[in-house]
Amino acid sequence: MKKKIGVLIFFLVISVMLSACTDDNEDVENAKVEELEERIYELENKNEEYEKNQKELAKGLFRYELSIGDEEILNSEITTDKKEFSIILSERYPNITTQNEKLNEIIKSGKISGNHYNEHIKSLTPKPNEETMTDGTIVTAFHYIYKDLKVGDTIKIEITDQLKERLGFNSNTVEITVE
Repeated sequence: MKKKIGVLIFFLVISVMLSACTDDNEDVENAKVEELEERIYELENKNEEYEKNQKELAKGLFRYELSIGDEEILNSEITTDKKEFSIILSERYPNITTQNEKLNEIIKSGKISGNHYNEHIKSLTPKPNEETMTDGTIVTAFHYIYKDLKVGDTIKIEITDQLKERLGFNSNTVEITVE
């Protein structure tokens, strides 16, 4: 009988010791999992911030300008004494060529959205007499040519929020009045 009790106590002690080891191992594993989850969360946040900074840097590589001839339009109300002129929307982009596809994607992410940036002009009222496009090494431009304007004529240009932001305008509407 004493032998049976001794064997039972031995197995009971071994069981308690094994369960204590199992609990310690689970605690260690749970702590490691929590630590890894925190690290993954930190890395995901850093990656999001990195991608946001990349996008902002890429946006800085592209410059958009709206002008009347050689004079840049800097505000939403313009007067001119010219009876014939071109309104020009241009895009200046970096002359960077690389074999690195990832870098090319990053650079292209700085462009304004759409197939052509001129899509960001929602309307031109009245319609221009002529429209042309020029394409150079680092500058592309859409020219909206007006002829035979009279004193008091007003040309109204409506642009998207995205183009407004890139041009640094406070308004989505630009009015050019002939005086």
